Amino acid sequence: MAGSPGTLRVLCLCSANRCRSPMAAGLLITRLGPSAGVEVTSAGFGPAGEPVLPEAARVMSELGIDIGDHRSRTVTPEMIVASGLAVTMTATQAVEALAMAPEAWTRVYPIAELVRRGRLQSAPAPGQDLQDWLRTVAAERTPAELLGAERRYDIRDPTGGPLRGFRHTRDLLAAALDPLADWLSAAGSRPGERS
Repeated sequence: MAGSPGTLRVLCLCSANRCRSPMAAGLLITRLGPSAGVEVTSAGFGPAGEPVLPEAARVMSELGIDIGDHRSRTVTPEMIVASGLAVTMTATQAVEALAMAPEAWTRVYPIAELVRRGRLQSAPAPGQDLQDWLRTVAAERTPAELLGAERRYDIRDPTGGPLRGFRHTRDLLAAALDPLADWLSAAGSRPGERS
């Protein structure tokens, strides 16, 4: 999906793009609403064209969010580079994405890391450039810290587990994405562009 010039692009990434990342994208799209000026997509490191897991679709439908038609996409370096922000479910996935596009260091984060670091900063001012804000957030970040953060920043994959595990993952994602949606809305609100 091509966005208009000036659109903020957010890419949600997970292993197969069949559970956590489509759930995250659905939650973020719903939370932001159509007027936010943010384009949200998802992808993964597995094969393309696979359906979303039925359990993921079911727990999202409980919130009135339909991801049932989603089909997996395989992430490419171009997708990462074209995104203003790429959020992953785990630190390992962030490392994998950065190996594909090292120039995106300030724009690729495990969701939990971005939320933790973002809360230590001032929220973006209305209309502030997202990249400027992300550079501030990343100021004290190091590759060594990311490589050692597997458990601290991970949102576990519920695949193969009970439905309550999918609900737990959904709720963890919703809690993490709530502040992110506020920050993206602030960065996406540019004077004169939205009513």
